[in-house]
Amino acid sequence: MGGLTVRLGMFNRRLVAAVLAVADAAMVVAGVLVAIRRSGSGGSEDGATIVASLRSTDPTSQRAPVRTAAPTVSAEAVRARPWPDRVKARGSWSATMAGSGDLVRMVAPTVVRGGLEHATLGLRSSDPRPYTRHDGVARYSTGTPLVLPDGTRWFPLENWHLTGGEDVALQYASARGTTVTGSPQAGWLEKVLASGAHTAQGQFVQRDGQTASMLDLPAGTRVSGECSTSSERSEPPRLCATSGTSFGVTIAAPPGLRLDVTGSAPPQFEAVEVEVAGTARLEALGRTWEGITGSVEGNDLRATVTRDGALGTWTVTASARSARQVWVDVWPVVDSTLTARGEFRANYSGYPLRLVYGNTGAATAQIMEVVAVGGDFPVDLGINRTRTHDAGLGVHRGGVTVNVGPGRGIDSHLPPTDEHDRGLSYRPQGPVTLIIRGNFPEVRVRLPVPSVAT
Repeated sequence: MGGLTVRLGMFNRRLVAAVLAVADAAMVVAGVLVAIRRSGSGGSEDGATIVASLRSTDPTSQRAPVRTAAPTVSAEAVRARPWPDRVKARGSWSATMAGSGDLVRMVAPTVVRGGLEHATLGLRSSDPRPYTRHDGVARYSTGTPLVLPDGTRWFPLENWHLTGGEDVALQYASARGTTVTGSPQAGWLEKVLASGAHTAQGQFVQRDGQTASMLDLPAGTRVSGECSTSSERSEPPRLCATSGTSFGVTIAAPPGLRLDVTGSAPPQFEAVEVEVAGTARLEALGRTWEGITGSVEGNDLRATVTRDGALGTWTVTASARSARQVWVDVWPVVDSTLTARGEFRANYSGYPLRLVYGNTGAATAQIMEVVAVGGDFPVDLGINRTRTHDAGLGVHRGGVTVNVGPGRGIDSHLPPTDEHDRGLSYRPQGPVTLIIRGNFPEVRVRLPVPSVAT
């Protein structure tokens, strides 16, 4: 087989499963938690300046700054933190963050520098070897093979490794302790395989039953999907034009491993974001906050996340030139403006009672609470709780409803200019008022609930 070397034997390396998931398990509190502090001084827009401000400020000291490890934090400790003082955003604004901790989440394109040699790839295939049913006819499963330049197909049956010092490009990533997980950007693996020869280590099989634990992959090897040639799969599948396969990547993080984050999001979409749990210092609009967890949400986002070998934690510096929100202990601390109105559309074929609401401010609006005044549970609705901003610690805020029936959650996280038109089920009782609260001035909405069924 042109360019292919198969090494058989007892080589067996323990492989780590790759899954990026939000971690709800809380950690044990250890050390002193940093209290939220509000500063009236102007905020620096320079991440390096913020990092410097966290170091020793004794002018008589000639020694190197003493670094202290970020305390291990718990979800309970973060939930107990009160809502800090807030500031109003008007027009375009920027924000910066510096922090450290065991948990960092990057909801943005992330490049792990030199990460391939430490990576485990979760791209696995179904077993391609034919099997026989009760009728004695061989059947074939479709798989996801590595296709060599000469057309040879090898199917990875478990997580595997690929030699090389290339970067790993992830759509998003999470760093937890000594492990980074994420989902690769589209086409990343194909570009790596096309760039030059590599060696794959794992468990691979061909359709005829030949197996290998190590494969030499020539430049131009590609990942493909298979399509069945018949509904009964009685013939070997053919290769599809594209695989469309998504998979996870797990990277064992050595000291000094660096992750670079960049990204933006289109208007009316949730912005890219960097989050840390441990200690965080955030600056925006001339204000400073310190918390156990911190997050910067915005566009034109730049961040560097580094594994600190001396402290055994991750250090983070981040800035958003076009910020949308700053989150301190999963509280939004930059206020926006919410507008809302109620309508009854008599000839509407769906839900005629409508709640139309939108964010007309310069920061992300987060609805925390809705209260119905007048009537007895006159309408049904729910509120989505916060989903991110906690670095995967499992802290979610909001979702409070009073005197309303259970219903499908309304969108509560609104980027600037975002607007929603939601239908509500109701009980005929006459007009009622909804009070909506969050990081904006309280909004009161008159809902024209009919007095009788229509």
